[in-house]
Amino acid sequence: MCHDAPSNALKVTSALLELRLVQKELFPAPQSILAYEIFLNIVHHSMVGKPLTLIQLFHSVDFSETAVRGQLTKLINGGWCKLIGSSTDKRLKHVVAEPKLFELIDRYAQQMAEFFAEPLLNYKGSKSIT
Repeated sequence: MCHDAPSNALKVTSALLELRLVQKELFPAPQSILAYEIFLNIVHHSMVGKPLTLIQLFHSVDFSETAVRGQLTKLINGGWCKLIGSSTDKRLKHVVAEPKLFELIDRYAQQMAEFFAEPLLNYKGSKSIT
């Protein structure tokens, strides 16, 4: 059954599909929701100057500590982030984004702006499917 979608809704869904292709091209482990959430948390907190501790990172996503450690190890080994010791408490390790992670988020932001500028400005919502 074909949904009679407003043209702006079609533009938004088309932009989302294109953006997903960009994610697959740019992101490390693009099929992993966990890796994506870790990536977003690391880059956001690094950008605001408050990098997460390992414990904070474990609590920022709804996955097991073992799963988070596995994905984090892959991100560290890939040069996307690093662990640094705390200056105030040597027991704490902070997760900090590396420059290539900032470059990636900048490219991603540019793509998002291009994909969504016009469709989102005019989006009025979609009719519910019955």
